[in-house]
Amino acid sequence: MGSHKGIFNFTVGQRKGLSIGGSPQPLYVLRMDAFKNEVIVGPRESLAVNRLTAAFLNWIAIANLQEPQKAKARLRSRQMETPCQIFPLSENSVEVRFDQPQYSAAPGQSIVFYQDDVVLGGGIIQKVSYNKDPAA
Repeated sequence: MGSHKGIFNFTVGQRKGLSIGGSPQPLYVLRMDAFKNEVIVGPRESLAVNRLTAAFLNWIAIANLQEPQKAKARLRSRQMETPCQIFPLSENSVEVRFDQPQYSAAPGQSIVFYQDDVVLGGGIIQKVSYNKDPAA
């Protein structure tokens, strides 16, 4: 569709500044391939994430997650908290399953978990599971 000045200029979910025109619908960055120097774009629906894996956990209100737990998660600082369930995978990783698809999750970003006004802890997103394959 075009050329770019380096994938380091883009973020998953980005819509503005793509310098691509002619599409009947807005395009978003779906993923980047550093080996091929490609920025893959597509419709917003392709960014829908229903679950993710987070690691490098830092628990604040609990010592460690021992069993599945209902909570709310925040993926961006200004985003509203969204209901989810957290499932322990290992001592330092969890799977998060969202009640509703989320559009702002990308590996390397932080996720923070809450129950009411209490911060349970957080971690770094390692892998996301898209509702649709963003490579399609």
